[in-house]
Amino acid sequence: MKKLFLFFYFWVGWGFTTLHGQDIPKNIKQQAEYVNLVFVDSTSKEILFDKAMAWLANEYSSVGKATKIKNQTEWVIVVKLNTEKYRYRFKGKDTKIGHFTYILSIHCKDTKYKCLINEIQYASNALPDLLGTDLGEAQPFKADEYLTEGYLQVWNFLRNNIDKEIKETMLALKLFMLKNKN
Repeated sequence: MKKLFLFFYFWVGWGFTTLHGQDIPKNIKQQAEYVNLVFVDSTSKEILFDKAMAWLANEYSSVGKATKIKNQTEWVIVVKLNTEKYRYRFKGKDTKIGHFTYILSIHCKDTKYKCLINEIQYASNALPDLLGTDLGEAQPFKADEYLTEGYLQVWNFLRNNIDKEIKETMLALKLFMLKNKN
């Protein structure tokens, strides 16, 4: 009986997540926002700043073309980036469904840094009604026709993949910053 209950519990939970998408962390304005504060023992803000710049150059070869603000007096790096471009099998066709843009900020202080990812917005013409929509919106469609056409499943597919991509980005930064502490 206990196994049956556990199976049912996980099956319902999986179905809910699949239909309704992941819970996306949000700020006070109910917009998607990811924050990670990491302590790095005995490391100066100068070293953390240089490591963050090296990580950006390593991870994003196109950062030179992106909007980049490097403020060494405040020890802050702000970069506007794009997520991967996603495809989805929709109505029997492999369809481009687009990408998001977001702001990555790295604030360095002695022994710690804060990584902030926000202003995560849909930035593709593949779904023109969603242009500029924040990742935090669980149901961005206004008309019922979109719900019947499966657009909500496409939106949740995007949300889940972008959520995963952002978490992997934050983890990659953390591992890079903790590697070879100086």
